[in-house]
Amino acid sequence: MSLTEEILDIRESSAEQNYATHGFFRFYGKLPPLVVRSILKGSEGEPVVDIMCGSGTTLVESILANRSCVGIDVNPFCVLVSKVKATLLNTDSLREFLAKLETELAPINTLNSQKTLRHESNSTNADLDNILEAGRKFIPKTKNVDFWFEEKRRLELGFILFQISKLQDADMKNFFRVAIASIIRKVSKASPRAGKLFRTDKRDENIISLFHKQSTRMINGMDELNRSATSSVSVETLVGEIRNYPLRRKVAPVVFWHPPYLALYRYSAIYVLEMDWLGFDRKKVRKGEIEEGYKSGETEKYHAYLRDLRSVLEASYDVLEANGQLLVVIADSSLRGKALPVVSPFLKAAGECGFAIDKTMTRKIHFSQAVYHPSSQGHIRRPEDKVLFLRKTE
Repeated sequence: MSLTEEILDIRESSAEQNYATHGFFRFYGKLPPLVVRSILKGSEGEPVVDIMCGSGTTLVESILANRSCVGIDVNPFCVLVSKVKATLLNTDSLREFLAKLETELAPINTLNSQKTLRHESNSTNADLDNILEAGRKFIPKTKNVDFWFEEKRRLELGFILFQISKLQDADMKNFFRVAIASIIRKVSKASPRAGKLFRTDKRDENIISLFHKQSTRMINGMDELNRSATSSVSVETLVGEIRNYPLRRKVAPVVFWHPPYLALYRYSAIYVLEMDWLGFDRKKVRKGEIEEGYKSGETEKYHAYLRDLRSVLEASYDVLEANGQLLVVIADSSLRGKALPVVSPFLKAAGECGFAIDKTMTRKIHFSQAVYHPSSQGHIRRPEDKVLFLRKTE
């Protein structure tokens, strides 16, 4: 039986799709919100389980559609961002704390030179001494922190994290932790525009100003989500790996899955700086991530990637209830300039696992590929994704 393939062509820019809480954190490789909204349309009302929730796009779109959702990810940093974006908060309380925080951070404006910091032990300013001491305790003890951050930046970031740590409300604390995470790359010596970490020249962004602007943007986004959402929607986020069954079996009517692409870095490598500053163990996370081939370019990585996809397919089948639907966004890939098929072997594996194809959709890509990335080369450029609507058969 031949299937009619639909075309999904969303042309709105990323900036145009940063409505509600979608713009809280720049997440490389995420699906545009309107793409997710279009994919979910065929299963209105059904609870959704996103088994690799990334930055929570599916969760936010589910909330806006008044449907319950669960987000799972092996990376606790991703789960933190997802949870914050999908947790309704009182914005008056957020603004009140931000105003108080501004007062607490005011002494940081005295830290205006590298010279001041190099001689902090001789300082006679009690406020400055307290700031330096409190901030130092929150600087990560990981390798290369001084390579990516100037001394002044390290202490300023540390002091902001110290102030956030004093919050008693866990959800508010997480909100402002994501706010600080969203500016960490901007105040480092890493390029703010590439997923991969590239060293760049020193930048002069004012940390306090950036943090205030980002927090304010996030609060405004939370206002928008509050106006659109209902309190009856259930949202849950879990740190876990679907292949280890963090969920009970045969409970999900709809599973959403956007696996990472083969030719990209693992997210534990992309978010090195953010994970280090927020205290997450990158090595532990790496063990549960899908295989990738960006760094080595080895063909064997391709085969390991396909095996990983199949194992997640099998786990998804177990989690889905009878006649449940698996929605997958996937694409062919490349290594060392050679195009490699992913969609066709994936569909073959899906059939072997017990899935039938309801329909397929081609999603046109307009804004997703960075020019530095090998997959942007003309002869292997990936112009589209495939959206697969798979049905569990018994």
